[in-house]
Amino acid sequence: MLKPLGMIILLIFAIACKKDEQTSVGFMMKAVETHAPVNSSNQQPPEVSDNVDHLQLDWSTAWIYITRLQLIAEYYGISAIDGKNKYPDFTYEWQGIQKIDLLKEPRIFATMELPEGVFKHLELTMTSQVFGTRDDPNFFLSGHYGPMIGGVPISVLVTQEFEMNFVYNEGDEISTDEGEIFKSMVEVSLDQVFEGITPRELDQAELTDGWLIISQDHNTGLYEKILSNLTGKHWDSMTWQIHYAN
Repeated sequence: MLKPLGMIILLIFAIACKKDEQTSVGFMMKAVETHAPVNSSNQQPPEVSDNVDHLQLDWSTAWIYITRLQLIAEYYGISAIDGKNKYPDFTYEWQGIQKIDLLKEPRIFATMELPEGVFKHLELTMTSQVFGTRDDPNFFLSGHYGPMIGGVPISVLVTQEFEMNFVYNEGDEISTDEGEIFKSMVEVSLDQVFEGITPRELDQAELTDGWLIISQDHNTGLYEKILSNLTGKHWDSMTWQIHYAN
């Protein structure tokens, strides 16, 4: 099983289709690391990375609104022939309002068609934003913090626009010559959403009617850290991997 290296990993799977079909990409998302590790009293605490404190977080609800996708695909091998870029990069943009339940079975929420060619450098930007008078936040988590007995319910409500950025630059080239159908999967590590937040900070957070609420109006210091993590400003190991299905 692939272990996430950063907060978000983008996986692309390809399956063959008929030659006369246009090569396309379908985008999906899901959450990983949604449950706190089980740890009995006589066990050692689970190992964690040096820069992430272990938090007892168990999530029962997780969703996000995606309102914009932009994919830039750079043609590979064209400029190497004579030193000139004969063809521009291909840029795809999708806009809409898609609410994605990150805990359910992933489904395609947006698709695009790729032109024929070979690509090696790809950039993807995903935007999450609140539109109109909708009451929903654009990113929401709800669950439990602490031990089952003595813990508190927790929720995270992000109501500010943020972008998630991905770059694929060092893997094998991607060829559409065979008329493949690509399925891209964005995996969101809910543990890494809380990177840089310590158990002490959560223990000392203000409760509202017994809930630990993190939003623009409640525990704003924690909110700013989570929003910063979501924007990807501090990711050191964001990875875009390509897999071809049989």
